[in-house]
Amino acid sequence: NRLEMLHIEPFNRLIEEKWDRFAKRMFLLNFIVYVIYLFILTAVAYHREAGKVLSNDQVDIHV
Repeated sequence: NRLEMLHIEPFNRLIEEKWDRFAKRMFLLNFIVYVIYLFILTAVAYHREAGKVLSNDQVDIHV
């Protein structure tokens, strides 16, 4: 039933228009943010000192 709906021309145009106006920009923005996140995560993991253990005890908070 859903596959048949995609072959109806007005419905197909509606979906394409929705993609062009809204979803494409949101997808590209989310994709770019995700790639930046992966780049930062990879860089931090690569440059981390071997054998160094991080703990919450080493943080000084000054109010």
